[in-house]
Amino acid sequence: MRVLHVIDSLNRGGAEVMLTAMAPRFQTRGVECDVVALVRRPSPLEDSLLNHDIHLRYTDVRRLYSPWQIFAVAKLLRGYDLIHVHLFPAQLWTVLAAARLKHRTPLVTTEHNTWNSRRRWWLRPVDLWMYSHYERIACNSEATAENLIKWCPYVAEKTTVIPNGIPLDEFENAQPATFTDVPCDLTRLVFVGRCEAQKDHATLLRALTGVPDAHLLLVGDGPLRPRLEQMAKSIGIRNRVTFLGWRRDVAAVLKASDIYVHSTHSDGFGIAACEAMAAGLPVVASDVPGLAQLVAGVGILFPAGDDKALSHYLTALIKSPDQQREMSVAGRRRARQFSIDSTVDRCIQVYESVLQVNRAPAADGTRNINTGVVKTFGEEWSKFHHAERESRDLQTLFQAYFSIFPWNELPPDAEGFDLGCGTGRWAHFVAQRVGSLHCIDASAAALDVARRNLQMHSNCRFHCASVDAIPLADGSADFGYSLGVLHHVPDTEQGIRECARKLKPGAPLLIYLYYALDNRPPWFRTVWRLSDLVRQFISNLPFAIRSPLCDLIAASVYWPLARLSKMLERFGINVGLFPLSSYRNRSFYSMRTDALDRFGTGLEKRFTRKQVNSMMETAGFERIVFSESLYWCAIGYRRPESL
Repeated sequence: MRVLHVIDSLNRGGAEVMLTAMAPRFQTRGVECDVVALVRRPSPLEDSLLNHDIHLRYTDVRRLYSPWQIFAVAKLLRGYDLIHVHLFPAQLWTVLAAARLKHRTPLVTTEHNTWNSRRRWWLRPVDLWMYSHYERIACNSEATAENLIKWCPYVAEKTTVIPNGIPLDEFENAQPATFTDVPCDLTRLVFVGRCEAQKDHATLLRALTGVPDAHLLLVGDGPLRPRLEQMAKSIGIRNRVTFLGWRRDVAAVLKASDIYVHSTHSDGFGIAACEAMAAGLPVVASDVPGLAQLVAGVGILFPAGDDKALSHYLTALIKSPDQQREMSVAGRRRARQFSIDSTVDRCIQVYESVLQVNRAPAADGTRNINTGVVKTFGEEWSKFHHAERESRDLQTLFQAYFSIFPWNELPPDAEGFDLGCGTGRWAHFVAQRVGSLHCIDASAAALDVARRNLQMHSNCRFHCASVDAIPLADGSADFGYSLGVLHHVPDTEQGIRECARKLKPGAPLLIYLYYALDNRPPWFRTVWRLSDLVRQFISNLPFAIRSPLCDLIAASVYWPLARLSKMLERFGINVGLFPLSSYRNRSFYSMRTDALDRFGTGLEKRFTRKQVNSMMETAGFERIVFSESLYWCAIGYRRPESL
C-alpha cells in the first residue's frame, strides 16, 4: 500500500508532530509512506523524517494560500493508492488538485481541532463541498468529531474518531535537561505550543503575576513571540519567563519541569498535554472541548481566558506536593491510553476499509463499483420512479436507443440482462419482446422501484449486484444491454468485458456511454467544461440540497434553452448545435430527471467514438455499429473465440 500524506508545512505543531511520529511506523508495518509539505519552513521535523528515510517533497510554491498550489500538488499525487491530508488549506488544494487527475485516488483527511476560522456561515458551503470529497474523516477526539458534525451534519456517516498518540517511551524515560539560568528554588512551570493566536499565552503570563514562587518555561515559536516577550516585560515578570523557542529535546525539558500548564482558546486533543502526562507532570489546562476530555479526572481544568482562576489553581497546587504526586500518577495512566502505535494501527484500518470499497478492476476479484454513485442513483430513482411507463418521452427514447438493436435475430424466448436497470424504464419495453429478462442493479433502493414498476411482467428476475458480480452463468445470455451505466463505474472497459463474459458467442450487447463531445466545436466543449465544474460541486452535496438545486437547473437552464431551440426550429433554423436542443420536444419531468442525473453524479466518464469502439473490440466484440442520433450508443456481437 502506497500512501501520500499532504500537510501545510512541517512547522512544529500538533498535526505536524503527529505525522512525523507516525510516518516511520507506517513504514515498519508495510505501508509505504511519502510526505508532501506545501511550503518549506525550517524545522527539526524535516530532519526527523529524512533520518527515517521518508520521501519528503515540497511544492516549491512560496505562499501557502496561493491557488498555484493546486497545480503544484497535482503533479505530486500520482502513483499512490490513497492520499491522507492534514490541515487547511492543504485539504482544499488537494481536493482541487485530485480533480485534475485522470485516475481517481481515494482521499482521507484528519480533522485536528474543534474549531477553525472558517466556521462562519458564509464559508459553510466551501467546507460542505470540500469535505464531501473525502471518503473518510478521522477526528482526533470525540469533541472534534462532534463539532465537525454540528458544522457539517452530512459528514457524520464517514466520520471516525482516531485519538492522537505519542511515543510513550520517549517521554517516560527521558533524562532531564539542565537549565543553569533558572533558579532552583522556584517551581518550574512549562508550556509547549506555537506562539500563535489559537494558543493563549497571554492568560498564562497574566496568571504568573500572582504566582511569585514560579518560573515559566515557554517552548515554541511563532509570529506572536515578540509581542509576548514585550508583554512579559511590561507586566514585570520578564525575569521569571524563559522563551526557549523550538527545542528538539521537549521530553527532556518536561522532565526538568514541575507542572505543565496548557493555556489555549481551542484544542482538538492536546498532544503536548498528553506528552507532559507521560513525562509525569501534573497538568493544568484550559477547559475547552477536546483538551478537556483528555485532562478531566486526572488534572485541573480552569475557565479558558481566566487568569485569576489559573493563578489560584497554580498557587494551591504548588503548595500541595501530595496533590502533585497524585496527579502525576493519574496522568501517567491516562497517557498510556494514547500510544502512537495504536493511532497508526487505527489509521491503517481506515485505509484498508476505504481501499476495499474503491479497489478495481474486477479481474483480480475486487469490486468495480463506486458506492457513492450507487447511493446517488438509489436516491435519484426513489424520487423519479418513472411510474408513467407509457409516457411519450420514454417511448421515444426507447425507440432511439434500440433503433440499432437486432430484435429479429434473437432466438424465441430469448434470455438476456439489463445491467443497471434503475427503475426498470427500459426493461418495461424489453420484457414484452423476450422470454426472460434479468434486471440487475447495485442499488437496492433502485431495484425496489423496478420491482414495483415491473410487477406486471412475470418474466423479469431481479438481482442486486454490481457489474463485476453479474449473477448469470458465463456464456448463458442471448443478449444484454447497459444504457447510461458503465460510464459511472471506475473501470468502464472491464465492465464491458464482464458483460461479454455472460453472453453466448454471437450474442449482441447494446451500450450507451457519455460522449466526449468529440463531434462538437471548441466553443461547445468549453461550455461543457464550465458546466462540469458546477457538477463537481453539486454532486458532492447532500441529496436534500443536491436535488432541489438540480430542479432549479432544470427550470432555469434546461427548460428555457429547450423551448428556445424549439421556437427557433419553427423558424427554420438548424438547432443541432444549440445547447440542450435535444430536450426541445421532451417533458419537464425528463429535464428534471436528466439534470439530477447529469449534475448529481460524482463519477462521470466520457469517451470518444474511437475509444468506445476500441473498448468493445478489446472486450471481444465484432460488427460494432454506432447510432447516428445518440452519442455514443453502440451495439456489438461477441466474437465466438473471445474470452
